[in-house]
Amino acid sequence: MTGSAEGALGLARGSGRVTLEPDGANGTVVTYRYEAAIGGKVAAVGGRLLDGAAKLVIGQFFAALAAHAGDGKQRTGLIGRLLRTLRWRS
Repeated sequence: MTGSAEGALGLARGSGRVTLEPDGANGTVVTYRYEAAIGGKVAAVGGRLLDGAAKLVIGQFFAALAAHAGDGKQRTGLIGRLLRTLRWRS
C-alpha cells in the first residue's frame, strides 16, 4: 500500500507491506513493514511523534479488521482458522 498527501502544513508519503506466513503449527504470522516521510511545518512540530502514531494507527487497523472479520461468531474455513491463529509481529 502506498499513499501521499500535501497541504498547507507540509507533505507526507508512506508505504507499507503486510505479509501472511504459516508458523508451522497450523497458525499464521502477520508481519508488516512501513516507511513514512514527512516534510514542512508538520515535520518541524511532530516529526518525532510519527513512529508512535504510525504504530498506533496500524494496531487500530488490525484490531478493526479482526473485529469485523470475526464479529463475535464462530467461523469455519479460512477466516476462522486465520482469526484463531494470528500472531502479530512488526
